[in-house]
Amino acid sequence: MYVIAAGGWHSLALLNDRTIVVWGLNICEIMPELGKKQAIQVAAGSTHSLALLNNGSIVAWGSNTYNKITLPDLGKKQAIQIAAGDFHSLALLDDGSMVGWGSNAYNQIAIPDFGEKRVIQVAAGGCHSLSLLDDGSIVAWGRNDNRQCNPPDFRGKRVIQVAAGCFHSLALLDDGSVVDWGSNAYKQCDLPDFEGKFAIQIAAGNNHSLALLNNYTVVVWGLNSYGRCDPPNFGNRQVIQVAAGGRHSLALLDDGTVVGWGYNNYGQCDPPEKQFLVPFSMIKSSIKN
Repeated sequence: MYVIAAGGWHSLALLNDRTIVVWGLNICEIMPELGKKQAIQVAAGSTHSLALLNNGSIVAWGSNTYNKITLPDLGKKQAIQIAAGDFHSLALLDDGSMVGWGSNAYNQIAIPDFGEKRVIQVAAGGCHSLSLLDDGSIVAWGRNDNRQCNPPDFRGKRVIQVAAGCFHSLALLDDGSVVDWGSNAYKQCDLPDFEGKFAIQIAAGNNHSLALLNNYTVVVWGLNSYGRCDPPNFGNRQVIQVAAGGRHSLALLDDGTVVGWGYNNYGQCDPPEKQFLVPFSMIKSSIKN
């Protein structure tokens, strides 16, 4: 359950009462009314945002370029996960199928046939899409000029999470290792040494990557302009979730605060002083045995 999200120029997070707070680019702060519904997940694209509600519906706001906030009709199906790319959006439905909307310039919303396999997680990048299937394999489609849609051989290991950047992709494996592929122009695919630790969550920004490790510290690599790869000192607090935006990064701490770093031209690294939702159950379920 992702309760923080970093977009191109904005950030958003869930509060304890399941309402949403947005900060950064003004166009992304104009939210629709949720009524009595509660948000259970958020996602951020370049200039648009998504929220998954507790009745399985989706709300979207921000720029509607390429119709990226013009939601499709889900019929009687309910969404169970959402993802936002630069110019497109994806949703995983309760029957294991997917829908996509927004730009299709690179066929990034042309959902492939998964056969009898079910999709269990989706990720949206710059102009490409990833799906994690129930057998631990990955299917990728869309823009592929940097081979961001060509996952490597995982040598029998299962993938448990995927993340998509602008021109690169990441996979978290069941042994806590991370694999990345695609553009390495800014070393965003040069994995650092985890020094005996293993990853429990990953995130991909435009040209940088993040991993949350099992000691609840953060490792960041890739393009380091504006300090996006230099996480601050979190003191005695533990990081329990990370998010990567266009040129900035976010961390949710165990006391319910959010910390941002990197490019801050619209205040996207300056979260309000509020109590954010702390999803301990997600972290516990992610740690390898």
